[in-house]
Amino acid sequence: MRLFLSYTKSINYALWAAFTAVFFVICLFTAVFTLRTTNSPSNITKRVERVLNEKNLQVKKILKNSPPDKLSQLEKNGIIFQYYINDSLVYWSDNSVSELTRDQLRKTEGIQKLPNGWYQIIVLKNGNTKAVGLILIKSQYSFENEYL
Repeated sequence: MRLFLSYTKSINYALWAAFTAVFFVICLFTAVFTLRTTNSPSNITKRVERVLNEKNLQVKKILKNSPPDKLSQLEKNGIIFQYYINDSLVYWSDNSVSELTRDQLRKTEGIQKLPNGWYQIIVLKNGNTKAVGLILIKSQYSFENEYL
């Protein structure tokens, strides 16, 4: 009788251990598959492109339809507006980016490295006026400091 009870206990432990191992493997594969699909480089690239395209369209629409005195009401997260007349800066929505140079304003679109980060720059020209939208892609500050 004791032999039979010890045999059934060892079977119960074996079944419990097998069930636990199978459950752990299923959870592991589910987690790995989920992480690979959501954080894969291609998915991250698609998300970044989608967000940049949405902001690009938003900036063009705002710059085409808004006079410079209304741009302060239209500030969006990560988007900076500047307005130039005869190559002189007359309005800016944020102090995080200094006045752009003539070379930077010659391009009507593109990604440029400015002193504090990477921006997509959109320039709309109308005669002697230029409306500029800067979309922050990534902040990047120098690491050197006189106190470090």
